[in-house]
Amino acid sequence: MGAASARRRTWDGACALSWREIDESGTQARDTQRARKQVIRGVAIWTPIFAALLALATALLVEAVTGGSGAWFGFALSALIGLLSGSLALIHWRDLFSAPTETTGMIQRKWRKADFLFFFPGHYVKVGKRVFRVRKDIYLEMPEPGGWIYAEHYPHSNALVAWRPVPSEAAAEEIEETRRDAERAAASDWGAQSERQITEGAREQVEAPQFGSKRDE
Repeated sequence: MGAASARRRTWDGACALSWREIDESGTQARDTQRARKQVIRGVAIWTPIFAALLALATALLVEAVTGGSGAWFGFALSALIGLLSGSLALIHWRDLFSAPTETTGMIQRKWRKADFLFFFPGHYVKVGKRVFRVRKDIYLEMPEPGGWIYAEHYPHSNALVAWRPVPSEAAAEEIEETRRDAERAAASDWGAQSERQITEGAREQVEAPQFGSKRDE
C-alpha cells in the first residue's frame, strides 16, 4: 500500500516538474483500465496457445520415441513455438499481480511490424532496454529517436499506462532522482512499520498469561 502510494506520488511529482500544460484528454492521459485489459488479453491469448502446443509437442515426442522418426521435426518446431508462447503467457500472468512502474529514458528506436502469429501491424518504441507496443496515435505523437519520455507501465509486459515527453536529459535526471527519493521514503516507511509490528507482537507475547506452566493455587 505504501509502495503503491509512493509510486503515485512520484508520478504526480514528476508531472509537476515540466508538464503543467499537457492536455490530459489526449494520448498522454493515464489509462490504467486499458493497460489492464491489454495484460488480461495477453493471458487469454497466449495461455491456450501454450497449452495446445505443449499437448502437441508431447504427442509428437511419444510418436518419435516409439519409432516415428519423421515426428522429430514436428516435435522440435512445436516445442520451439511453445517455449516462445509460454514465455509471453508467463510475463502477462506476472503482470496480473504486479503494480505499474516508471521508466524515464531516451527513445532509441521506433518501428512497425506484424505481431507474432498475427497479421495485424504493431507499433513499437524502444526506450532504454524496454520495448513498448503502443497504439498508432501514441506512436505518432511520441518524439522521434533521440527524444526523451517518461512512461508509466506494467513491469513485465510493458503495457503502457501513461507517458509524458521530457524536454531534456537534465529534466529526465531530475525525474529519476524524484522517483528514487520516493522509493527510499516508501522503503523507510515500510521498514519502520514492520519494526513496530514486530515490537508490538513481542510485547503481546511477553504480557500474555502463560497457561499450563504450573497449577493455579
